[in-house]
Amino acid sequence: MFRKKTDENREILLQSFYNLEDKITEKIGKSNVSIAFTASSKDTQKEENIVNIARHLVEDGNNILIIDANLRDSDFDLLIKKPNDRGFIDVILGGYDIDSLVETDDEFDNLVYLNVGKVIDYADKFLEPKIIKNFLKDISNIYDYVFMNLSENTDIAEANMFAANADYCVVFAKDELSFTKTTQKSMEQLEKANANILGIVITGYEYGEDELDDLFGGYDE
Repeated sequence: MFRKKTDENREILLQSFYNLEDKITEKIGKSNVSIAFTASSKDTQKEENIVNIARHLVEDGNNILIIDANLRDSDFDLLIKKPNDRGFIDVILGGYDIDSLVETDDEFDNLVYLNVGKVIDYADKFLEPKIIKNFLKDISNIYDYVFMNLSENTDIAEANMFAANADYCVVFAKDELSFTKTTQKSMEQLEKANANILGIVITGYEYGEDELDDLFGGYDE
């Protein structure tokens, strides 16, 4: 009999994490890099994927910082259960010390988070690309990987700018939208900003039985 649906879904998710992790480590081939994660639409489980990939990589001894740089509608702090009113934007525009704002993962000492911060306090200030680039360069010298959680990038100027100033960019797309104008527009805007796109990660994909057979060895006895 074929595997129970819950087991299939769990293994598919794990396989997607491993595939993306392999792509990151193989294509980059080095540490001390920054990777921006954006999406072509909402509901791609982007944040959950970022955290799970990071938690798996730190098991190999890597030091990772996850920055929440979604200035629009972030609830990343609820996901990681690390509330902090100050964070990334306060470091960039408010002169705050990053060491006083990072939060350590409950399970892994070598995984830390920097929340987005009080965006409203800087509504009249301009984010200069050079400042972002220098910040990422400096902070990447401290950590093996710096992951940036961005908002969906389509028509969001700062998301495209952040992606362009990171070393690499990964785009999450829902399966049903992966070959639509929605995702095409997302990719075009990243390319126009000169982002170094590592690849697209498809989420919510419904696997056929033959594909599950290839992934997991098919049928149980």
